Amino acid sequence: MALKKTRKVVQKTVVEEPTQDPDVPPQAIRGEKQKVFQRLRKNKLYAKFEKCKFGVLEVDFLGHRITQEGLKMDDHKVKAILDWEPPRSVPALRSLLGLAFYYRKFIKNFAKIATPLTNLLKKSSGTYEWEEACNEAFETLKGILVKTPVLKLFDFEKDFEIHFDASDFAIGGILV
Repeated sequence: MALKKTRKVVQKTVVEEPTQDPDVPPQAIRGEKQKVFQRLRKNKLYAKFEKCKFGVLEVDFLGHRITQEGLKMDDHKVKAILDWEPPRSVPALRSLLGLAFYYRKFIKNFAKIATPLTNLLKKSSGTYEWEEACNEAFETLKGILVKTPVLKLFDFEKDFEIHFDASDFAIGGILV
């Protein structure tokens, strides 16, 4: 019932909403939307259509900007990283490393670069002393994090696995 009502609203939007990509004709977008709606209905899935976008060239998603060229960091995050001052306390350092750890899979030699910073977190080090090696590691990580693209789009020519997990109210998945 809800899907039928929502579908009417969305179909109205589909007809009235022009595509933002001048190279893609509106009828092609409508056809793709219909396929999406059919697949949703077939699998009894629902979507918040006010959060759905069709025919756009860029999409912001979880702090990333997805474009035709690839996956880039959100401009606000890049600016925040560029403006980031060297951490003066353990909690500030943990905040920095938390962000950097999120991208560690995409940073070559991440552990080696971050070692001076992670050593500051060890209780055996005693006091929090910011040294030149820490500053070099900090500046290197900042430079790597703001360089685009940090991440690359999926290569369908390579093998991959999809791992899913679900509960009574949510579903999640990752590509491995």
